[in-house]
Order: sequence, then structure tokens, then C-alpha cells
Amino acid sequence: MKKIREELNKSGLGKIIFLATLWASVYWIAFRFIPRYDFALLGAMYELMWLPVLFILFVLPLISFLLWAGEKFRLTSIHLWSLVLALAAVLSGYLLAQHGYS
Repeated sequence: MKKIREELNKSGLGKIIFLATLWASVYWIAFRFIPRYDFALLGAMYELMWLPVLFILFVLPLISFLLWAGEKFRLTSIHLWSLVLALAAVLSGYLLAQHGYS
């Protein structure tokens, strides 16, 4: 656990990528359960943010993978955790959509 904390402190870009991926993942999953168009403000937020969220969830994992490869695939890298988080969010969004949560 201490090594992971040290990695978080060292990598500024890794922190930014991880936090952006975390935010996009929460957004992606939360809006599967929230009725988006029942309230005008929620509908407007959803419509404004869906494209940046898709960019974050599909492009940042590629960047994270390249940065993780640059670190020689260390298991304590923050880029690995960003990649895992994005993949879990996309997979859960897909599975929720298959079960009627869209």
C-alpha cells in the first residue's frame, strides 16, 4: 500500500488521468440509473458532458496503456489502475445497458 501511495505522489500526469477517469466512470455509471430527462438541469448536464466523457473513457485508457508500457508494466503504476477503472466502467455500462438500464 505504501508503494502505491508513493507512486501517486510522484506522478502528476498519472493523478490527472486517474482523477479524470474516476470522474468519467462515476458519471457514466450514475447516469445509467438517474432519469436524465425528468429534470431540465440534469438533461442539460447530460447532453453537454456525454462527448467529453466518451473521450475520457475511450482515449485516456490508450494513453494510460502507453504510459504504463513506458514504466515497464509495473503493477504499482497509477496508469494501470486508470486503465482498469476505465475498462470496468465501460464494461459495467455495457452490461447495465444489456439489462435495460439505459
